[in-house]
Amino acid sequence: PDTLIFTSTNWDTAQKVTVTGVDDTDDVIDVDYTIRVKPAVSQDPNYDGLNPEDVTVTNKDDEKGGFSIERPADGLITSENGQADVFKISLQNEPTHTVTIPVSSSDTTEAVVATSEIVITVLDWSTPQEIAVTGVDDAVSDGNEIYTIVLGSAVSEDPAYNGKDPTDIIGTNLDNDIKDILLYPEEGIFTSEDGTEAFFNVRLMAAPLSDVKIPFRIRSADTSEVSISPDTLIFSTDDWEGIKKVY
Repeated sequence: PDTLIFTSTNWDTAQKVTVTGVDDTDDVIDVDYTIRVKPAVSQDPNYDGLNPEDVTVTNKDDEKGGFSIERPADGLITSENGQADVFKISLQNEPTHTVTIPVSSSDTTEAVVATSEIVITVLDWSTPQEIAVTGVDDAVSDGNEIYTIVLGSAVSEDPAYNGKDPTDIIGTNLDNDIKDILLYPEEGIFTSEDGTEAFFNVRLMAAPLSDVKIPFRIRSADTSEVSISPDTLIFSTDDWEGIKKVY
């Protein structure tokens, strides 16, 4: 019942409260919950307002076909320098047949997985398998990029696992490209009135997401003493790696 009544004649007889678990279709997860016991109501001042302790209960899950996935404490982190990270996966219940889980990266320009499938047998089902994920380098200064390690639906002759879809894993690939414009040499450049030319080089340090236009202006009390050509450089997404000269 949701209420117990103790009288002056049955006060010393223990009363039972039956708690019944409710079934669900989720993966194997035991759920803790609390039975809250409210303060007693009585005309006896010794009992009125007394609040017994609450009761903690665990609803044991009866589903089979669950997966245990161990993620790094700080999340799955890779980098464009080639830094790799790992996650681990195992089964929560012994299978009757081999369980195969497809695995892939949602963006192979940012990260790749060491294997295309995870094979778990009846012999090693409880031993976590370590899966490596490696960051992929690019020449674009695109910041840290988020990707997903996609764990596909399991394939198995065990109906408890066949078709079950483990939770995907979110990863971050750290960028290593620096947004910068390099000019060299920065000093020691001389021209002369006999027409001797000098030049300096200009290049981008990382691929741009769109065209980059760099204008040049002469700062001098007498701009008739020198000229510059070209007065504007344009680096496109196709030729950004080239070195351009300014005379």
